[in-house]
Formats: sequence, structure tokens, C-alpha cells
Amino acid sequence: MSVAKSDPKRMLFWAVTFIVPLLVLLIPTNDTFTQQQKFFAAITLWTILMFAFELVDNYIPCIIMPFLFIISGVAPWDLAFAGWHQSIPWQVLGIFLLVNALLRNGLLTRIAYFCLLKTSCTYKGVLWGMYFFGLVFNLFLPGGSCVAMATFAFGICSSLGLKQSKTAAGITLAGAMGYLMPGLFIYVPSNFGLLVSVASSVDSSISMNFVQYLMHNAIFIPFGFIMVFIISKMFKPDIPIDSKELFKQKREELGPMSREEKVSAVGIFIIFLYIITANIHKQDMSYIFVLVPAILAFPCFGVVKKEDIDNINFKFVFFLVTCMSIGFVAASTGISDTIVKLILPTMQHMGSYGVVAMTWLVAVIINFCLTPLAAMASFGVPLTNIALSLNIEPYAILYAFNNGLDQVLFPYEYAIYLIYFSFGMLTMKDFMKFFSTKMLISIVYIMILVVPYWKLIGLL
Repeated sequence: MSVAKSDPKRMLFWAVTFIVPLLVLLIPTNDTFTQQQKFFAAITLWTILMFAFELVDNYIPCIIMPFLFIISGVAPWDLAFAGWHQSIPWQVLGIFLLVNALLRNGLLTRIAYFCLLKTSCTYKGVLWGMYFFGLVFNLFLPGGSCVAMATFAFGICSSLGLKQSKTAAGITLAGAMGYLMPGLFIYVPSNFGLLVSVASSVDSSISMNFVQYLMHNAIFIPFGFIMVFIISKMFKPDIPIDSKELFKQKREELGPMSREEKVSAVGIFIIFLYIITANIHKQDMSYIFVLVPAILAFPCFGVVKKEDIDNINFKFVFFLVTCMSIGFVAASTGISDTIVKLILPTMQHMGSYGVVAMTWLVAVIINFCLTPLAAMASFGVPLTNIALSLNIEPYAILYAFNNGLDQVLFPYEYAIYLIYFSFGMLTMKDFMKFFSTKMLISIVYIMILVVPYWKLIGLL
């Protein structure tokens, strides 16, 4: 019965996915809206609708889209597959491989329990422990595995016998903040790296490394702590917990560090040294994230196994590259220039505060209908052009846009938040209550602290 009831809705989604792009193809062309732009808009819209409605596995539209660009004459082969020419997907592959190995050999779990045991292990202690674990996780493996973090948060709730409650909601949200908030000041190649790659197609001088990103966004460091404090006040525990003995027992069950874990720790330390010396050696970040996991697969090290390679989320990499290609192809069609012409007059007389606020707001609105990566791919080029036209450093605009994309009201808007929500530890009411509060705090924080900081360091 349930399948039958869902069929009409699914059929409607299929109809919308094909009819809307066909309607775009019926729009007359002119000097502003060319034939190439029309085909690009229709193909991109079809791809995004396929992603949004999840009618088939996302891998399918990912492999169809570039061929549609080629067949329709929108882009040649090298441009349609331009995303694969960038360092970001290879860097992400390396991170995924290393995370899989560390999850299997237990080093990440050991680090998590270490972080938790450094707190009081009361409810508030667990919240702070979850955040610190996320911070350490991102420090060494930026944008590693949100599933691993979400599963760990769920595992803690399960170990403590928690069901859907204020206590479980707080722990789950602290895990989400621990995974995502460090990304405001720690460079995550699989996220902000996409925006940088797309923007660099406009201005080749635009680049990013971990030190530069931290210098530009150090003002965001207190923000994650503020959000954990808000969680502790908004979700007061309805079930008191004292989990020190539990976490001690779980850490003891891991036993002493194995040789594989020790070698893994050395590998992570090498990556960390490479990251913090980026301004000295000035080499691409992808080198270290690709080479270290690959070298650790050699038998003499034995850290990376065949199963770690088999478990890489290759489909996400295809999704990432597809989003990147949308941005590169958009720039070649000139449709980005059209968007700039529409938006630029509105922003010209706003001043730096107004431009940042408008960029942030546009991202928040776009988030209701586009995934963050698709939004980055679609708007990276026009935002960069707008910044250059206003004689503003593109970085500030890109940072504001990225922050706006992190603001949600509903779980579907951002897959990472949806993963945390899907474990069933918090209600939709609690989800919306917290994230609407986070949205309000974010824009106030940006206007009062971030914009003056960007002015101080010369980004605005």
C-alpha cells in the first residue's frame, strides 16, 4: 500500500524534472540569452532536479550531464570534464582513503574517547568532548567523514541508553557542530575548495591553503564554542548522565595502541606539518593528502588495506566534480555575466556591510532549492565577478556566501545535517528551533565581528 501511495508523488517529480527543462528550451534567444546559455540552463536544471528529487542514484546524472553538454554543443570534452583536471577531487580521495583506514584500525575512536575523557563526562562535558573531537578530526583530516562523526554521536547516545530526548538532541547537535563549525576557520577542500576552484577560473590569482584560510577566518574560532554553549542552554538534559566510567571502559576495550595505529599517527603528524608550513613550501595541498595514504598502503607500513580502498565514497567524488564542472561551463557560456548584470546595480551602493549581508542572504535563500555544492558551482563565477567589479577582494564575498550556505531551517537543505537528523535523536521542532537560532546568531556575529575583522586585515 505504501508503495502505491508514493507512486503519484514520484511520477510528479519525474514530470517536473523533464517538463521544467523543456520549458526553458522554449524560451526565445536573444543577445542576452544565447542558444548556448539556453541549453546550459536546461541541462543544469535537469541535473539539479535529479539531485533534489533523488529519482535515481546521484551517480547517474553525474555521468550523464557532461555528455549532454558535449552533445548539445554547450562545451567541448576538456571543459565538460574540467573538474577532473583540478586538485580538489584527488585531495578528497586521499582524505577518504586515510579516514577509512583510521576508522578501521581504531585510531579515530581512540582520539574520540581521549577528547571525551578530558571533560567531566557529565552532559555538558560530553557536549564539549564531542566538539573538541570534531575540532581535532578536522584539524588533521579536514572534511573527513561526516558519517563517522554522526555515527559516533549516535553510538554515544545508544551506549547511554538514550532515545529521542533533549539530552540526545544536545549530544547529536554538538556532534554536528563539532564536524561543521571548524570548517569556518579550517580549510575543507571538499567544501570551500570547490568555491575556490570555480572562482579561480575568473581570476587565476585566487588560491587557498590552510594557513591563509585560518588567517582570513580566525575571527570565527569562538563561534563554535558559542553554539555549543547555546546547545547546553537550549537543550537542558531531561536525563542526567555521568559517563566517565563508560568511556573509560570503552577506551580500555581498545587495548594498547597497535603498530598500525602508531604508524597512522606518524602519517597524520606529517600531514599536519605539511599543512602548517604551507606558506613556506607553497606546494599544492593535494600532494600530501594523496601521497601519504598511498605510501601507507605499502606492505612495509600496512596501514591502508584493500578494504579501505573499496569503501571509498567514489560517488561523492563524482558529485563534487559534476558541481565543479557546472561552474566552469557556466563561465564559458557567459551566463554568469548575465547574472552579474542583474545583481551588480543593486549592490553597487550598499557598502561593504550591505554587500556581505546581501551575499549571505542570497546563499540562505538559494539553499532552499540547491545543494550547497551545486550553489557554489553555479554562483562562484558571478560572485567573483561582482567582487572584482566592486573592487572588493573576492575572498570576503566567497566566505560570506559559504557561511550563508551553512544556514538551514530544514534537514533536506544540507545533506550533512540530514545525516545527523536521520538517526532519530532529535525532533523536527528541535531541529528548526536550534538552526533558526543559529541563523540569527550567525548574521549578527558576521555584522558585528567578522566584517570589521575583514576590514582590519584588508579583505574589505
